Amino acid sequence: MPVVAGEMYVELGVKPTPEQVTEFLSAADADPFIRGVLMWAADDTQTTPELWQAFSLYQWKSDGPQIPAQPIGWAKIKAPRGVWIRSSPHGAKVGALAKAELAPIWSVTDTRWGAISKGADQWIFLGDPKLVESTLATSTPALPPASAQELYQARVVPARGLNVRDAIQGHVLRALVCNTIVRVYEERKGWARIHPLKSEWVNAVYLSKVVEPAFA
Repeated sequence: MPVVAGEMYVELGVKPTPEQVTEFLSAADADPFIRGVLMWAADDTQTTPELWQAFSLYQWKSDGPQIPAQPIGWAKIKAPRGVWIRSSPHGAKVGALAKAELAPIWSVTDTRWGAISKGADQWIFLGDPKLVESTLATSTPALPPASAQELYQARVVPARGLNVRDAIQGHVLRALVCNTIVRVYEERKGWARIHPLKSEWVNAVYLSKVVEPAFA
């Protein structure tokens, strides 16, 4: 599988710009012979957050493998005795984090529980700043104007699935599998809102409208 490599780190004071990262990804995406991208990243997401952001938000047009999203933030444990890791919000204890440990945050619930694993099988409570310090706002994102009027129903087309984001080109909340049927309540700038009240958006390019109602 033809793969090209790019640089996404600081060396001798020289650092790529987010625009250069996006330009590199776009050029690789447009080449029909390139099937993947390898980015050399010697720095972590906290040292060069703008480069990781440009990398994770790039919208691939080809059918190549999906690029994993970066964490939406980080949690630093402040509790002297650490905090429990649970299998779900309020779920069973599956481990623990010690004081001063860092953990990536992949998603946050309305009750301020944060998933610290991509598979959402490890959670910690973010609601007490005396126990955990986080780099993201854990309050619920601003909601779009309430609208229960359904525009149409559509099917998820890509075989690799489709990311649901908290805003247009925002952070990834979860992924929908191929052939999932969704309701669309709003369209804006090529994006579709798939929840009547919450800010949950998908790229409308990867949806196919269904002719017959798909919901009972």
